[in-house]
Amino acid sequence: MTSRPYRYAFCSQTLRDQIVTCEYPNEPRLDKLSDHSALPVRLSLTLPDGLLACDPTAVLTPPTLS
Repeated sequence: MTSRPYRYAFCSQTLRDQIVTCEYPNEPRLDKLSDHSALPVRLSLTLPDGLLACDPTAVLTPPTLS
């Protein structure tokens, strides 16, 4: 065990160039939810042609039965 904190994250150069934000919150570790800190990353990605995507937060309403 070491007393020095480690703050390394590794990714490909392609992904590195797409990073918008990257954080290192210690709360999950300090709150004993994990023995690791979190590493949330937001990427700016372009969808390839032909890939259908939708907003996962959108609520789809089923068609009304008649």
